[in-house]
Amino acid sequence: MLSRARLKYLRSLRQTKVRAAEGLLLLEGFNAIEEALRAGCVRELYWDDETAGTPRARRLIAMVGSGGPGAGGGSGVGSRVVGSGSGSGSGSGSAVAPDGAMADESGSAVAPGGAMADEAHTSCFAVGLTRADVEQLSQTRSPAGAFALAEDPCVAFSPKTWPDGAVALVAAEVADPGNLGTLIRTAAALGAVAVVTTPGTVDPTNPKVVRASAGALYRIDVTRADGDWAATLRASGVRVAVADASGEPVKDWLAARADSSAVAREKWVLAVGNEPRGLDATTRAVADARLAVPLALLPAQGRGGLDSLNVAVAAGILLYELRTATGTKTS
Repeated sequence: MLSRARLKYLRSLRQTKVRAAEGLLLLEGFNAIEEALRAGCVRELYWDDETAGTPRARRLIAMVGSGGPGAGGGSGVGSRVVGSGSGSGSGSGSAVAPDGAMADESGSAVAPGGAMADEAHTSCFAVGLTRADVEQLSQTRSPAGAFALAEDPCVAFSPKTWPDGAVALVAAEVADPGNLGTLIRTAAALGAVAVVTTPGTVDPTNPKVVRASAGALYRIDVTRADGDWAATLRASGVRVAVADASGEPVKDWLAARADSSAVAREKWVLAVGNEPRGLDATTRAVADARLAVPLALLPAQGRGGLDSLNVAVAAGILLYELRTATGTKTS
């Protein structure tokens, strides 16, 4: 089991300020852990014996052992897993590490006494948990029993590097972690080049955001922008579309453009705002386009339709239309 000090440290990563200072976060659940492993961002794995024997845990062991799916050792994940004896070591060729095994600053795996692991490039340990540890670490009603200490995947805000035809998503003052996580997942699925979070938006490494993103935080560039984000976009030649219920229907806007192929040569962001306030006046003022999703009327039922959509649903529809216009390739 974990030492009390180590358990306290992992629990402290629930706090935004601690995650920011450490550059680390605690992942819970297999989806997020697998995505972080693919990105080469996992430092340590933690699970209890019951979880260690499951197919998904064995999949994680295989991913670590192979350097990640399709990787030739370039994922940054070490090639040896260590863990609790009755689970992850069973049938896997895994060694058993002392409690609290950590990677040192050079990236080599070390045990608490400083003894080097027998493979210098190993950088990922699996440490056994008790069920009590799981209950203290988990922030869900039904813990999966699997956790990982992982690196913060957020990148610098650099729209100048985006390719022509790129579409990015700006989450402006989106305070609900579930909404932000779903926005990140949606943007990744629809081929957006990045998700930009502005001041006032919930931290993208918030545990609820990570869970709602289903690990997509590690699939798409996510960046924290400062208050001058709109000016930075302008200086980088990026055009701004905003989601606005009173704006022009997106299909009409695309059809009315004199040269619709121009969209494929331009860089765009779609900015979405807080529920229920929407976008602030400053963001609206920089918009090159105000786009809406037309909503259904229901006269046969004697009432009008709803007056708005969930921010992630609206963003998904608008991103799909913009992606189609830019010719973004998808599977």
